[in-house]
Amino acid sequence: VGYEMLAGVPPFGGATPQAVRADEPPDLHAVRPDVPAALAQAIATGLARDPSARFAGAAAFRDAVEAGAGRLAARPRARVPTMLGVAAALVVALGSGIVWYWRVHHPPRVDADTVVVAPFDVLDDRLALWHEGMVDVLARNLDGAGLLRTVAPSTGIGRWSGRSDRRSAVALGRATGAGLAIYGSISASGPDSVHASATLVNVVTGRSLGDVDAQDADSHIDRMCDSLTVQLLRELGRSRRWTAVGRGGSMGSSSPAAIAAYLQGEHWLRVSNWDSALVSYDRAIGLDSAFALAWAASGLVHGWQRGGDDAISLSYGLRAGALNRGLAPRDSLLITVDSLMSAIRSGADPHAWTDLGRSFATIGAAIQRYPTDPVVWYLEGELREHFGVYRGHYYTSAQVLDAFDRSIAGDSLFAPAYLHPIERALSLDDEPLARRYIAAYTAQVPNGAAAGGVRLIEALVDPGATDAARDSVLEAASSGELVQAQASLGAWPDPAEWAIQSLELLNAPGRQ
Repeated sequence: VGYEMLAGVPPFGGATPQAVRADEPPDLHAVRPDVPAALAQAIATGLARDPSARFAGAAAFRDAVEAGAGRLAARPRARVPTMLGVAAALVVALGSGIVWYWRVHHPPRVDADTVVVAPFDVLDDRLALWHEGMVDVLARNLDGAGLLRTVAPSTGIGRWSGRSDRRSAVALGRATGAGLAIYGSISASGPDSVHASATLVNVVTGRSLGDVDAQDADSHIDRMCDSLTVQLLRELGRSRRWTAVGRGGSMGSSSPAAIAAYLQGEHWLRVSNWDSALVSYDRAIGLDSAFALAWAASGLVHGWQRGGDDAISLSYGLRAGALNRGLAPRDSLLITVDSLMSAIRSGADPHAWTDLGRSFATIGAAIQRYPTDPVVWYLEGELREHFGVYRGHYYTSAQVLDAFDRSIAGDSLFAPAYLHPIERALSLDDEPLARRYIAAYTAQVPNGAAAGGVRLIEALVDPGATDAARDSVLEAASSGELVQAQASLGAWPDPAEWAIQSLELLNAPGRQ
C-alpha cells in the first residue's frame, strides 16, 4: 500500500499469481527520486522476497517509515496491540501526511511528451555499430511524431550506464527529463538477418507500456528500425489521446550503406575523433549525394578544423540547407540555422540582416522545443559569439558563456562547446576562468581533437610557470598544437604578447 501511494502504481503488475511472483518491483527511489531514500528503503525492506529480510513486526516498519520520512509524531501515542490497528495507523499516517506532501508538492520532473532512447545491447560483435546507431535512427524516427520530441542521441548515450534494462532506462529518463524511455537489444538471427526487440517504459511509474520486435536482412537494418518505430507508436497510442502510426522524420537517405557510414561518423564525432568522422561522413556523401545530414555534419567538422569561414565548411552548410527536406524537426531546425549562418559568412548573402534575424528566430524555436539539447545551445552560442551585435541588441560575455555552459551541461563530452569559452575568457584577461574551462575540457575530453592545443594554452596560463618553462613548452609543441593554440591566444591581451610572438616565430616557414 505504501509503495502504491507513493509511486502511483502497484509494485507488482503481473496478470497471474505466477507472474507476480516472478516480477521485481522497480526501485521506488528510481521511480520517484523526490521520495527520501530512507523511506524508499523502508518500503523495499517491507517488500523483500525473503521473509527473514523483512521487518520483525509492524511496529518496526512504522518506526522506519516515520524516521525515513523525517516526520516524527507530534505527540506520544500508545502502541496499538493488534496488527490490524498498527496497519490502520500506518496507512492513516502515510495517507494524511507523507504521500499527500510528496505527490502534490513534488510531481515528477519529467516531460510526458519527451522520449529518450537508450543504447541497445548488442549480442553479436559484427553489429557493434548499432549499439549507438539504434539511438540515432529511432530518435530521429520518433521526433515530431504526434506531440513527441526526443532527447539528443549524444545526450542519451553520454548519460547512459549499465545494461539495457528497465531500471537503467528509468534512471536515464530521470537524468534527461524524459517521461518515456526506450531500451532494447539487437542480435543476429541467421547468417544474413538481424532481430531487434525494444521496450517502451513510462519513466514516472517504471511500468512497461509495450514490447515490440522486428526482423529483417542485415543490409536493411534501417527498414527494421522503421518497423520498430511504427510498433512503438502504436503501443504508445494505446495510452494517449493522439494516434500516430507514421514517422515524424527520417535519416533523409534511402541508402542503407550511406546511413551506416553516417552513423559511424556520429560515433567518431562523439569521441572527438574529427578526422575519422570526416572520412565516414564523406563516404556517406559519396554513397548518397542528397544526404543532407551527412553534408551538414561534414561541414561542421570542417569548420571546427579549419575555422568557421572555411570555404569547404560554408559550401557544405549551404548544400545541406538546399537538401533540407523530410527530416526530423530537430535536424531540420539545426540545418536551417547552420545554412543561414553559412550564407551570411560567405559574404554572398544579399539579405544578411534578414537571414540573421531568421537564424536567431529559428534557434529560439529549437530551444523552446529542445531546452536541454547540447547542439541547439552550441549553435545559440555560435550566434551570440559571432553575431552578438544584432539590431541594437548586444550579447554580453556572460550571455555568450551562458549558452556554451548550457551546451556543456547537456553533454559534457561535446568538445567544441569548450573552445569559444576558453577564447572568451582569455580575451577578458580572466585567466582563472580560462583555467576552469581548460580543466573541464581536459578532464572530459582528454583525447579530443583540440586537446594538444588546449594543453599548450594550459601550460602558458599556468600562474606558477616561469618564462623558461613556457619557452620549453612552446619548443616541444607540434605544429598542429601551435595552430590550435594560436586561435585562442590571438585575442589574449598584454602581458602575454611574448607568447603570440613566440608562436608566430616557432610556426614560421622554414622552422627546423
